[in-house]
Amino acid sequence: ILEVQPKGEVGVPGIPGCTLPPLCLAYAWFGVRCPGCGLTHSFVHLAHGHWQASWNAHHLGWLLAGLLLLQIPYRIHSLYVWPDNLLTVRVRQRIGRCLIGLLIGNWLLQVLF
Repeated sequence: ILEVQPKGEVGVPGIPGCTLPPLCLAYAWFGVRCPGCGLTHSFVHLAHGHWQASWNAHHLGWLLAGLLLLQIPYRIHSLYVWPDNLLTVRVRQRIGRCLIGLLIGNWLLQVLF
């Protein structure tokens, strides 16, 4: 439904002026990019099959989009199997910490280089 428009805004195609508001308050208020800046653009590019543009928008967009898509079968499984033994709390915590580390590491590389 969304596309990245020529001015860099994310909006609905064919409806001029129908764009998403700035999603990153750190960038909108202070002009500083946060570790998640560019993920929305990356997801939209991925949905349209623009792999290079997605990579340029955020290097981890493909990974986070894949994990987001994996949430669908995981949550459906969790609805039918109680208690949910597919992933232990410890594994979920490690995945979360790994993602946070990757986001901060990617952000530091972009800030420093």
